[in-house]
Formats: sequence, C-alpha cells, structure tokens
Amino acid sequence: MKRLDIDLSISDNDILTTLKNLHRTDEKQGRLFESRKALLRELAFAISKGGRADADTIQNNYLSAFSAYTPDKKLWEDVGFFSGISIHDQLTVCRYITELLGNSLSFAESVLGQAEPCPERAKGRISYVKNNYTDSAYLLFSSALRSPRCSYSDSFETICEDVYNGESEFCILPIETSTDGKLFSFYSLIDRYELKITAVCSVEHPGGGKITDFALLARSLSLPLKNKKNDLMMELRVYQSLDQSAGIYDIFKAADACRMPLVRVDSIALPYGNGLLSHYAVFSLSPSRLDELLTYLALEFPQCYVTGIYTKIKG
Repeated sequence: MKRLDIDLSISDNDILTTLKNLHRTDEKQGRLFESRKALLRELAFAISKGGRADADTIQNNYLSAFSAYTPDKKLWEDVGFFSGISIHDQLTVCRYITELLGNSLSFAESVLGQAEPCPERAKGRISYVKNNYTDSAYLLFSSALRSPRCSYSDSFETICEDVYNGESEFCILPIETSTDGKLFSFYSLIDRYELKITAVCSVEHPGGGKITDFALLARSLSLPLKNKKNDLMMELRVYQSLDQSAGIYDIFKAADACRMPLVRVDSIALPYGNGLLSHYAVFSLSPSRLDELLTYLALEFPQCYVTGIYTKIKG
C-alpha cells in the first residue's frame, strides 16, 4: 500500500484558533436559529390572529403570507445560499398555529373527515360479502374488537351503504392482492361512501400462491381495538393534475420531517379527470406530530384526505 504524505505544516496554535472560530460561528448560528423560531412564532400569531381567527381567515392569511414572501436571490448569487421559507419553516408555523388554536378550531376535520357517532344499533356490527376469505378476515378483525357480530350481503355496494347509513359500524373490503396489487375498483367504493380504513389483515389462499389484504372500514377513524399496537400506518389520498407533480413530493418531505417516513405510494389516472391523478400514499405514523402535519396538509393541500389510520391485525 502506498503511504500518503500528510502536510503537517499547520501549527497546533493555528488548529486551536480555527476551532475556536468555528465554535463562535456555531454559537452565532444557534442564536440566529432561535431568533428565526421567534419570528415564525410571530408569523403564526399574526396569521391566526392570536388563535382567534376562523378557519377561512387563517387559510387566506397563510396562503397570502407565504406567497408574498420573496426569497433573496442575491444571496444565492453571492454565496450560494438561497434564503426562503422551507417546508420545515411551514411546519413550524403550523405547529405554532395548532398550539394557539388549542381545542377551539381543528383543521384536522378537513383532512380526516368529520367523525360521526355510531348509532347504538350498529355498534359492533360488521357487514361483508361472505366467502372463505372474507370469513377468515372477519375472524381476524373480530378478535381485536369488543362484542363483534356479523351481517352478510351479496353486494359490496350494499355493505358500504350499511356503514354509510348507520346500519353497521364496519364493513370488510379486499384492497390489495399479491398478484394484482392495489385494487382501485374497491378504493373507488371507499371514496364514494367516504369510508376510512381502521385496520388491515392478510389472508393467504390455499397453496400459498396468493395473499389478499382486507380492510376493516368505518365512517370515522376511531377504532376500539382491545390490543392497539404502536405500529400505526396512515394512508392519504391526494388528487393532483399532471402539471402539479412537485406538490406530492412536498407532502413526502413534510411527512418525513414529522418523522413519518413514506412506506409506499400508488397512483392512478382518473378517466374523467382530464389529466387528474389520484395518489394513495402510506406513511408510518408518528402520533406526536400528527396535528402539525394535518394542519400543514389542510392549509397547503386542501385536495388531500386521510383514507385510513390503521394497524395490521396478524393471525
């Protein structure tokens, strides 16, 4: 091996002086960082009128504030630094807005959908189209629920209507297979009846050659699981035109910044949408920063909806 000649001409004193200067720079950057956080808090206060503004006012103020901010392009030309509002800054503002609003106003409803109470007659009732595979899915889901009872139908539309009309608390739909991938025809039913995925399970076909994933769906995202685990997933649906491809990546970056990494994304072109795409993105959920992300999505991406917050039930 060839020996590398290392230049030792720099003195110990030069090294020490440089390290001290670096330390002073770090201290200055720390103070500037705290100053920037304070300014972002002031911006959140102004946008939300101290937490007293209504949802429409906050939406308009938020969009106006970030569209009016002009980055300093000269910094990029001079030193290669582009100043501006980053996604991290926007999330910080959203976190402060959420804190200022407290429980008085929640943007989560526009993304999550408004939770509706389940009628007493429907509680625990699970509607599904009966066959060997859905029977297996029912057994897995019912093992995690309190006082479950089944209701059969010969139509997938009917079981969705049962939940939508408050006749059943849940229904079971296949959503993916190991051979065909995501079953968008069933996702169209989920969208049409405004259902939410509350749990998922996998059923293996005889011979082990195929696996079907089933979803337990409800009108709201609250699920009284007896043994709720921490490995929660969140699935978003985003409508987007082909010329707005950058937006979906901003959602991915925002989720990652909130410690919710992207697990997968599936996209489909809508036949009636004139170039409109429907994205279904799944993230690993971190509940501690969920409000912050939901506020960001509601303000920045009003065409985004949560289709599910769920855990996988294992046999």
